[in-house]
Amino acid sequence: LLTAAVRQELTGEPFHMFDFTPVGAGLALCGILFLALGWRLLPRGRRGSASGVNFALEDYTSEVRLPERSPFVGRTVGDIEKLSGGEVGVIGLVRGPGRRQIPTRRWKLQAEDLLMVEAAPEALEQFARNGNLELVGAERPPAKEPRKVLELVAQEARVSAPAGHGRSAADEPAPAPRSAPAEREFAIVEAVIGAGSDLIGRSAASLHLRERYGVNILAIGRRGRLRSSRLRQARFRLGDAIVLQGHGERLPDILVALGCLPLAERTLNLGRRRHIFLPLGILAAAIALSGFEIVPAAVAFVGAAVALVLLQLLSLKEAYAAIEWPILVLIGALIPIGEAVQHNGTAKLIATALAGGLSHMPSFAILAALLAATMLVTPILHHAAAVLVMGPIAASLAQQLGYKIDPFLMAVAFGAGSDFLTPIGHQSNTLVMGLGGYRFGDYWKLGLPLSLLVVALGVPLIMVFWPLH
Repeated sequence: LLTAAVRQELTGEPFHMFDFTPVGAGLALCGILFLALGWRLLPRGRRGSASGVNFALEDYTSEVRLPERSPFVGRTVGDIEKLSGGEVGVIGLVRGPGRRQIPTRRWKLQAEDLLMVEAAPEALEQFARNGNLELVGAERPPAKEPRKVLELVAQEARVSAPAGHGRSAADEPAPAPRSAPAEREFAIVEAVIGAGSDLIGRSAASLHLRERYGVNILAIGRRGRLRSSRLRQARFRLGDAIVLQGHGERLPDILVALGCLPLAERTLNLGRRRHIFLPLGILAAAIALSGFEIVPAAVAFVGAAVALVLLQLLSLKEAYAAIEWPILVLIGALIPIGEAVQHNGTAKLIATALAGGLSHMPSFAILAALLAATMLVTPILHHAAAVLVMGPIAASLAQQLGYKIDPFLMAVAFGAGSDFLTPIGHQSNTLVMGLGGYRFGDYWKLGLPLSLLVVALGVPLIMVFWPLH
């Protein structure tokens, strides 16, 4: 997108949506083939952290139901455990009105079976998505205004409201309860049962958590397995980790009332409806609108993001959390620098110095040098900012050497998008660093041959689809 903006600034016409496809598809295919063998260059034996939590939690025990449409119906317990990569264990099965049974790996699953599974929240979430499973306890929404929460709200209002006209605060009438949150989406919270909690020794069924507190119990984490046949009948113990679903505005008060301590916040999607086709349809519509030049790309994709929020496929909190604010600030700060490089003669000065040294080199070597230089600059500036700085320089260099600017801008675009040498040039590199347990120096072991492959194949593809003359 930034390369298209640079071209529009220089020539008055931007690149179109699929102008990058011929070169990009060729590089992607070659990269996949290389990684099919080159993964052996990755360091082995590293252990990454699965989340941002700084302490280890035992696996949670949860209940899932197999609907008729689930692809797990008809498969064995061993099959679905193998599909999860060993991260999910089936520890119990309830079929019909019967009690919980301990299934063997050869048991075949039937529609409407209830499975008691043991897994970490992230593994359980992926397992439920793959099997199109329903998390028991989340199929019914919590009460909007449960009795216990109304009591808490009224008590809070009586304590905070000043007494008037000679009457004490206790004599004041309780204000009308606050309305339920307007959001349909419910929040998910992890908490630990503390000393003195009303939950200790009692079960979710006996406490009527849904009716009294307006929360669903989705999972229980404990050292050792639950003895109860069903999750709702399991008696809570001191130190149990639990996953609750409820209205976001009420959850802090509810945790206090239950005597629970919230754990470090992390994103959990357990028990939330999984929308797949609608977001894909919105993305396809945005690509089509921008690809056929009905609306500009910026308008199409911003409109798609707004549509996700308006249709409540994404909450405002999740939308704001997904924005990379430091990167936006960096791009905003470097846009004036890129324009200054272009308009005050700096780009021409740098291009003139480069042209003097590259004028005797063949054209493919010049493109290769520009592509490699952009790759090396990207870890320092970030891939988006590298385009803003290198784009005007590449265009001025092309003009001084008597070439068209399009292949040079393409070299900048693919160079900025192909930083495999460090974890800081692109956010994708940073994301896998913690998960894979990688170190800064690990990236070049696979990244260096991959970068050389991009230069070796990218330059001929650019010259074929974007001629220099």
